[in-house]
Amino acid sequence: LPRRRIVRWADGWTWAPAIHEALLPVGANRVVHAENAGLIVRHHPSEALEGRLKRNFEIIRDAAKHVEQTGQTFDHRMLYNLGSMALQERDTVNATRFLVAAVRAVSTVPGALGESLYYRHVLARHFLLQGQPNSALGCGLEQLALDPCSPEGFLTLCEVAYRGGKWSQVLRWYDLMQTADSTTKQTSDKPVERKAWPAAWSAEALSHLGRHDEAVTRAELAVK
Repeated sequence: LPRRRIVRWADGWTWAPAIHEALLPVGANRVVHAENAGLIVRHHPSEALEGRLKRNFEIIRDAAKHVEQTGQTFDHRMLYNLGSMALQERDTVNATRFLVAAVRAVSTVPGALGESLYYRHVLARHFLLQGQPNSALGCGLEQLALDPCSPEGFLTLCEVAYRGGKWSQVLRWYDLMQTADSTTKQTSDKPVERKAWPAAWSAEALSHLGRHDEAVTRAELAVK
């Protein structure tokens, strides 16, 4: 998911709103979008995950309350954060509500392709866990409509096929995802989700299709 985290330390920039999700230019400065820059930013926080989530949720709640009180409109980042918070709290109704709203809101924002693809991926996984494979399939197809070479789109469709027991389709989407990874130069800081899981799904698919030697090889790839 692209973030404006790497910046030159200079005057003319400000973070807004309170949750610091947007770096805004001041004066004559301007934002230049660079897709697929090939950079990975890794966080190594000293604070424990549980403590960070609690602190972040408090910030999000306060920010959402302020937006409601002032009559402002939630932007796509706020909606996604509220949806993510609902997922963590296992509030499926509000998770669906806010994630769907985030997908709609981000669709009208120029230069937000990365967020648009990622929000749909998260929403698709939520739909799958709620037993709504057709809705998840729709998210995956929307991802490919936005970017025909989206590895995240192929990942979504691969998981939909796997959970539905459609083994030939699992292999189709897995193979396309490998090609997309090699041609679009997209990177991910989630190697388990992007590499290990789909390799394991395709290994099981190969086994179901009677291609056992290939399944063993693929399973070894999944655990590397």
